[in-house]
Amino acid sequence: METLAKYLSLSVESVYQIAQGNRQALPDGFMERTKALDKIMFLAMIPEELPDLKVKAFLEIVLSYHQLSKETIAKMAGIKVADVDRFLNDQWEKTDAEIKYKIAAVTMALRFFLKDNEPEQ
Repeated sequence: METLAKYLSLSVESVYQIAQGNRQALPDGFMERTKALDKIMFLAMIPEELPDLKVKAFLEIVLSYHQLSKETIAKMAGIKVADVDRFLNDQWEKTDAEIKYKIAAVTMALRFFLKDNEPEQ
């Protein structure tokens, strides 16, 4: 529970209250409330079978926030830029599992290494 509270930037008591349906326990400020709700939604998606969507979200952060190019991702993954484009365009059924794995491996590694450059939450 302490880990969850730290992740959400809330007290343990607030997390318990939110779990019981008390929305008043969410932060008051719009930005803080939005960040907490975004994190809760991300956690809620974990049990879903949407791994491609999750990787895509992290890949979009690497591309947009960190300003890396699709060419860089493709080169690091040993794939074609067209493969990255296909993945980003939600054409997962047309993307080979090995290509998806390579994209995921590069994306997660980059996100891990670049996370220190992201603003505190």
